Amino acid sequence: MNKSSRIIYGIRLVKNSMVHTLVDICLRSVGQCIGILSQVRRFLPWKDKERLIERMCSHRLFTPTLLPSVTYHLFAPELKSVCLEWNDQVIDGVLVQLSKCGCQLRYLKIDGCKKITDDGISALLKSQFELVHLELKNLASGLKMIGLRELHAENLAYVELKSLDALADETLKCFTENCPCIKVLLLKNCRKVSSLGIAAVAATLKESLECINLTGVHDVSDDAILALAEHCPNLTKALCHGCSRVSGSAFVKLVEATSVASIELSFCFGVSDTDILSLAKSPVIRSQLKCLELYGLQIMESTLIRALGDGGLNRLAELHLSSSVSVTDAAVETIVSHCGDHLAVLDLSTCSQLTDRCCQHVSRHCRVLQNINFSLCSEITAIDLLPLIRDRERGEKIKVLTFTGCRRICLEFINAIADHCPFIEVLLLAGVAAVDDGALQGISRHCRQLRFVGLKGCTQVTDEGVCALAQYCPLRMLVISGIHALTDKVIFSLASHCCSRLEEIYMAGCAQITPAAVRYLQDCCVKRPWVHHKIPNAAPDLLMAKNLDTGEFCKVSSS
Repeated sequence: MNKSSRIIYGIRLVKNSMVHTLVDICLRSVGQCIGILSQVRRFLPWKDKERLIERMCSHRLFTPTLLPSVTYHLFAPELKSVCLEWNDQVIDGVLVQLSKCGCQLRYLKIDGCKKITDDGISALLKSQFELVHLELKNLASGLKMIGLRELHAENLAYVELKSLDALADETLKCFTENCPCIKVLLLKNCRKVSSLGIAAVAATLKESLECINLTGVHDVSDDAILALAEHCPNLTKALCHGCSRVSGSAFVKLVEATSVASIELSFCFGVSDTDILSLAKSPVIRSQLKCLELYGLQIMESTLIRALGDGGLNRLAELHLSSSVSVTDAAVETIVSHCGDHLAVLDLSTCSQLTDRCCQHVSRHCRVLQNINFSLCSEITAIDLLPLIRDRERGEKIKVLTFTGCRRICLEFINAIADHCPFIEVLLLAGVAAVDDGALQGISRHCRQLRFVGLKGCTQVTDEGVCALAQYCPLRMLVISGIHALTDKVIFSLASHCCSRLEEIYMAGCAQITPAAVRYLQDCCVKRPWVHHKIPNAAPDLLMAKNLDTGEFCKVSSS
């Protein structure tokens, strides 16, 4: 290799390496030394203060020693965005100090901070008048969220309240009365909320409400859905996963009376075959409904064919039929022959009767697919999806491929993904026996937008394949559980190349990956990633390190 070639090769290596930026390095240094610096409050820009608060919280640096310096230097009136996630060091005192600094936040997220009480939430929210985006999630059990009653924010548009098990109807009613312009209201797993609370929300927000998520709100009944139908004409999205007390006729009235284009009826066992046919018969619904999710509903095959066939809901862009034993190859043929020109998302996961004939129909009729899910369809090899993947126009549209548990997927199909799907972002191949290092190296070289990868139980994979993904792809989530051949070399590669983006990594059973290396990875990442690493038979003295002379990773003794 001549000198110019070596220079070009070196430039490519630097370009492909996702190392820390200079800003990240500087912020990390400021965070580590904030206890001894004197001019941070004065000279650090407010945007960087926001970043540093989030990163120090993520890395558990709100220690008793550093916290006074954090609140003095970083809590300032100019703050507009604050994110506090999964840190038990965040207590009421932190929220009180944030309120006292005089900031008027537009974005606030508090997630997984279990030591916060209602007093801390109240102290912060009562002083905020300019909030636009609010997320309160996974807080301590028993919080009544009284602070929501004290929030007055006329411009608040997005609200996500998740797993708040003591949130009551009266609090929700008072909250929406004080913030009447909410467009998106997500109430996932707020189990104490009932139909009375939802009806009050509908009567208060009226034309403002555009999206509501009632997943896990099990006490919701027809009264709530009918109230939404009566008061919220601009509602475009309703997620009702698990609302089993609601009848199918109420859902039909909701879609007819509003602008709902996306509705989730998963595990809503009050929905019958007749209700699905009623949706399909309405000209208004046929023209406006674009997304239909029916996870877990055992709708008859004949009903699906009539509802999604000629003259039915054939304008859908998203169709989710997971876990339906009535979905057969013949049903899929009818559905895609009428909906295929519009379908961007097709989820047929856990439809156990499907075979490769289904893939033939999908390849023949679907022109704009971006997301395909055949998880746990054990008879599928995907060989008949090759015409779709190899079609340049259609292959370049693919963003998500999910074949978890499809052990028979052929290697030819996996290699075709590398060659013809350059813009794929999510690839889940857990349990696919054909996946090996060669396939992963091909994917890593050609699929440079890959962010989420699932390889659980792909036993042919070794360090080389996963390191190639780490080097070339902007990974945010990686699942490598059950691949026993992997070593700390993978962790060092992730730390070198994915430190700016990695958020989650699952590697249960990878006994050759040491806890020390995992901690090193967490410390290197800009945002401390979530790690699931259970290794009951781990070798305590096993550690991989880079030989600075040869560049190779070798086993060394921790002693």
